[in-house]
Amino acid sequence: MSRPTKEESIYKVSIHKNGGYMYAATHPYTVDENGNRKYVYCHWGVVDEDKKFIPGKRYVFASLEERAKLIFPDDWDMSEAKRLSGAKQPGRPAYADADKNRFYGDIWLLEQVADKTGLRSDLKQVFENNEEVVNSILTLAYFSVLTGYSYNRVARWQRIERTPYSKELTPSAITYLTQSISEEERMALFRLRAARLKDDAVCAVDSTSRSAYGNSLADIKWGKNKEGISLPQTSEVVVYSLDDHMPVYYRTFPGNIPDSGSVETLLTDLRHAGFPNVALLTDRGYELELSNRIELKFNKQCKLVEIDD
Repeated sequence: MSRPTKEESIYKVSIHKNGGYMYAATHPYTVDENGNRKYVYCHWGVVDEDKKFIPGKRYVFASLEERAKLIFPDDWDMSEAKRLSGAKQPGRPAYADADKNRFYGDIWLLEQVADKTGLRSDLKQVFENNEEVVNSILTLAYFSVLTGYSYNRVARWQRIERTPYSKELTPSAITYLTQSISEEERMALFRLRAARLKDDAVCAVDSTSRSAYGNSLADIKWGKNKEGISLPQTSEVVVYSLDDHMPVYYRTFPGNIPDSGSVETLLTDLRHAGFPNVALLTDRGYELELSNRIELKFNKQCKLVEIDD
């Protein structure tokens, strides 16, 4: 019989030397069906010769609650972790040391929009004031709005633009970030956005097909886009308020699903997100007969109104 393990021991951080590097690691374990323990290493960053802790992606994108559980040795220098966790205020780039003159006007405008619409506030509430996660998500959002390129160009773009997140978002960092966002957090954000809608608000529903160049996403299916070209693609649906023109819901569907086939899932998500009584304005792609059937099923929580294309 194995010796009992103290609960806090899995959160103790120690140095794990591997490949010439010194990693700051915890050593948690899982128990299989036979009661045997399987230990793994979780790397939270690296440690230099002076015992200075340099946070890695796992630490940067972890929640504040998860970070608080970690027990670091008393003689480690934690200044870099404290600096990364501080609130970052946007401003003009300085002209000293290694600072560069980077573009900021378009980012500044979007930062004001995020503050005025409560988007930054909602993200901070969902991610427990984790500035790294919030700034990373906003950086990716601004990149999509301003460039339209794929995310493999984000790091290069950050070298010339002053973005909310100061460290470069490489493809691996973006993958780690997006995989760390749970469905619970996604729906929590939708609930906060829905709470900002006025009673009896009118929202529009629209969708578009986007051609896919990869083949690893589950939603990539063969279908015909609006130009009639048969390509592997995804279908992207957005709901936005007609009062302030702000999006309040977003979801992707497999590319071979028509608009009418996504309505039921759409209304289910809106109901779970706690949307108030809103009228959803759609085009002819959402069949009226199907919409009426779903409207009755959900006790008329959302009314669907069709308009001509």
